[in-house]
Amino acid sequence: MKTLVIAETKQSPEVLLDAKNGAFSITGNSYPNNSFRFYLPILEWLDEYCLVPNDETTFVFHISYQNSSSLKMFNEIIKKLERLHLAGKKVNVQWKYQEDDEDLYQVGSEIQAMYKLPFELKSFKD
Repeated sequence: MKTLVIAETKQSPEVLLDAKNGAFSITGNSYPNNSFRFYLPILEWLDEYCLVPNDETTFVFHISYQNSSSLKMFNEIIKKLERLHLAGKKVNVQWKYQEDDEDLYQVGSEIQAMYKLPFELKSFKD
């Protein structure tokens, strides 16, 4: 399966989806002009990945800021990961947030409560 890499911009995050090396991450700011258009290739890639997934999948969200339409797309990504988990695959989602960022912690906590899959909230210091 071909690796999907999208470079970070001021408004959109870096995306790395590498099934061969088991690297799955979205990192940076996420407030693209059209979140659906930005995230559509990611959702399509995940659909293909879920047909023949790795034995273990860890997906890392390391978001500095997101708008509401990006959050909607994150939920679509996590729904796909949850289905994979419920199908018996080992899946872990990590939500990284800066230690003093209460807003991102709250967003992560709300997402964690919505889904039935391993979901870690991980703080970091800048």
